[in-house]
Amino acid sequence: MKRWLRAWLDFVLVQPTEGIERVGSEATWNVVTAPGAFTGWVISGGAGNDISFELELIRRFGARVHLFDPSPTGAATVQRMRPAEGLWYYPIGLAGQEGKIAFDRPAEATEGSYRLASGANADLSFPCRKLSSWLPEQLISEISLLKIDIEGFEYEVLPDVIKAGFRPRQIAVEFHHFMPEFSRWRTYLAVWPLYAAGYRLAAKHRQDYLFVHGSEAGGRLV
Repeated sequence: MKRWLRAWLDFVLVQPTEGIERVGSEATWNVVTAPGAFTGWVISGGAGNDISFELELIRRFGARVHLFDPSPTGAATVQRMRPAEGLWYYPIGLAGQEGKIAFDRPAEATEGSYRLASGANADLSFPCRKLSSWLPEQLISEISLLKIDIEGFEYEVLPDVIKAGFRPRQIAVEFHHFMPEFSRWRTYLAVWPLYAAGYRLAAKHRQDYLFVHGSEAGGRLV
């Protein structure tokens, strides 16, 4: 029953949008790839074990990508995949606060995801930044795409970005309500402010959501 209800809600909420394509080889994401879709900056949170998505945006569309991941997993991936010109990598996490934040080590070493510390005895911390502070420092105002797969920090980062007045043309986000510390209700609470800010759900694949700001005309972002 719950699965049927979720499928029905997805059908009702997803607004048909032209020009959507799944990009990447391992870590793939739905994005609108219509002409002019990536004239601004791409802000990507989370490298994980694969950055083929970011590299394909650079290769095919000439995108300029700022990639954030403070973890040893992300750093090793960037070094291994040797990103081309057009990608700037920062060993920094995206969060709703500035400074060092405690993390737990991966539950599975091969999967490699570092998450917000669940206990008081965490022995690992990474530097983190708020996009609302970092973007003005870099004089960035036009964002074509904000893509975040950041292990629950999306619940802090999205409100921070929207409250600061930034409106990426596309937002691709994995919501982590499948993790015990986050509920599906928390995801709903994160989605509705996006709607209030002018976004519509353009595609959904499992926990990956694509929101597009404004309207879609002839497959082109306007």
